[in-house]
Amino acid sequence: VDFGVVGAPDLNLFLKTDSVDEAFEYLTTHLSKWLT
Repeated sequence: VDFGVVGAPDLNLFLKTDSVDEAFEYLTTHLSKWLT
């Protein structure tokens, strides 16, 4: 955002987490929408 590479609204496309379990749950939930 600071360098103009990504717009502020685009930050909502990313999940920031330190939890492997949370990241796995997020990915599997969102990927299953694309695969079904």
